[in-house]
Amino acid sequence: MQVQHVSSNIVHSKWNRSLEPIATVSPDDVVEIDLRDTTGGFFQPHMTTRELFSGMTPGHSLTGPICVEGAMPGDTLVVRILDVKNGKWGFSATMPGKGFLGDLSQHQNLVTWEANDDNTFAESPSLPGVRVVIAPFCGVMGVAPAEDGEFSTLPPGEYGGNMDIKYLTKGSTLFLPVFNNGALFSAGDAHMAQGDGEVCISGIETSAKVTLQFQVEKGKKRLPEPRFETPTHFGITAYSKTIDEGCKKALVYAISFLQEEKNLSWDSAYMLCSVAADIKVFEVVDMPHVLCGLMIPKDVLSRM
Repeated sequence: MQVQHVSSNIVHSKWNRSLEPIATVSPDDVVEIDLRDTTGGFFQPHMTTRELFSGMTPGHSLTGPICVEGAMPGDTLVVRILDVKNGKWGFSATMPGKGFLGDLSQHQNLVTWEANDDNTFAESPSLPGVRVVIAPFCGVMGVAPAEDGEFSTLPPGEYGGNMDIKYLTKGSTLFLPVFNNGALFSAGDAHMAQGDGEVCISGIETSAKVTLQFQVEKGKKRLPEPRFETPTHFGITAYSKTIDEGCKKALVYAISFLQEEKNLSWDSAYMLCSVAADIKVFEVVDMPHVLCGLMIPKDVLSRM
């Protein structure tokens, strides 16, 4: 097993399977990846609202792509999240016309956050008395899409991307369907913390160093969309353009997962989802694109 460092000196802001890999790794290698914040490193701790918005560019600054040797279309890329170390500073913002309540959001607003000395919570002088527990993760992790051309990093998709799943912290594992040789993995959009949905268009945006280990699963049925595991839950995701359609897709995927992985009947899996699983709305900030899902507690299946 080797440990390889990948710097953020080269970033990209569009998904494009024609991009040349900036690094190549073997399965089981450990990779430390530097991530810029979502502004590409433009943000500075004591910026005013005007200064930040005058220099922001659309899209994300992603580190990658990283070629994983042996990954081929039809495989599953397994991404084990060994560690995520956030930066000292971060920010949150609102913008007119953006976010889940874009039609009601009328002002630009900037809140700057600082992690405390032991990195357990973040505070802001703009919100005296408020402490947000730090739980860093990558808002964007994905592989290159199957189609030629450039694609925005803003919406999520079957390749992963801007999923904003706050449960993909240290100790969790992400499973991505592979569409190109080498998978061509990229990551970015690190957050100190975020609520489900990321409703106003930002979590606590920050830089980070993420430590990952890649593996390749072959010979299994291709995943329809990404899945993940935390120490306590199985996670199912479903990309859609409406929340109700996304939740229905996620439920269908969850039933299929329980049928294939746990040998439950359709009716038993449907019932189990109703009594034990939680429907989630992971990401609504890029309307009309949403990412919904289902989280199934592992302990209800521990005897199977």
